[in-house]
Amino acid sequence: MYKVVKNGEFNGVGYGSINAEIIAHHTQYSETFAKVEDVKVMGSESKPSLPTNDELMGFVRDYRVMLLAEVDWTQTLDCPLSDKKKSEFAAYRQALRDVPQNHPAPESIIWPEKPLFD
Repeated sequence: MYKVVKNGEFNGVGYGSINAEIIAHHTQYSETFAKVEDVKVMGSESKPSLPTNDELMGFVRDYRVMLLAEVDWTQTLDCPLSDKKKSEFAAYRQALRDVPQNHPAPESIIWPEKPLFD
């Protein structure tokens, strides 16, 4: 189990496993992960709760917003890219915006590939 930590405080989110996208999302907010063992509370057999699908999809949307922000400039009027490249980045941005609708479960997400700058 991995818990998300910021300034030494657990923020209430935990993951059974983590991947590069989850790590990238949390590091942008200066958050880190702490690996913890399942903890038993005296008189209780309950385990720490895992994040719900809605909570995980919230992280997915936040990560998507970060990816969109990285390429916002490609759609401005004074962008130095060719029309072909602008079109590629427009398609990439649309694919990013479609991620939550096309992948209702975080584990099923296949992130679109960002076009190259040539």
